[in-house]
Amino acid sequence: MVADVAPALQRDYFGFLGWRGHDDALWQSLRDAAQERALEGLRGLRPCFFGSDGDPRMIAIATHNLQSAGVAGFVMLDKQSAEHLKAPAGFKTGLVITNPPYGERLARDAALTTDLAATLRRFEGYQRALIVPRPFDLPLRADKFLLVFNGAIECELRRYDAVRP
Repeated sequence: MVADVAPALQRDYFGFLGWRGHDDALWQSLRDAAQERALEGLRGLRPCFFGSDGDPRMIAIATHNLQSAGVAGFVMLDKQSAEHLKAPAGFKTGLVITNPPYGERLARDAALTTDLAATLRRFEGYQRALIVPRPFDLPLRADKFLLVFNGAIECELRRYDAVRP
């Protein structure tokens, strides 16, 4: 979105291409315009996205997805766990969002929620958000909640404008 790249811009087939009323010339002109906007947006985008995970397999999957989307050059990925995460140098504001592990992995690591809360507190000046299953106990009070689904799992998107106990 930040680079103005239209969703599915690289896709070749859409169901509406077979409609009788489909105007192919109009579609091509819209697609060409979207591709121009995407190129312009990507040219002006500086590396300002950062991601991390403690599992190197997740970093490899994310890297592949970023390359497929054509935005790998704008994202820096790092293998590190949440308890060591800190704001990137030179960035005083931003958005930190995470979908922490839950289910069996969370049950094995009871300290995760405490570590996660401590990590979020370090990002002063940032908006912070979590996608967590319902219920999910975290020693922080969220400012906003939104019901979302992670596959079939009912979750909440919790936003923390100011991190407080």
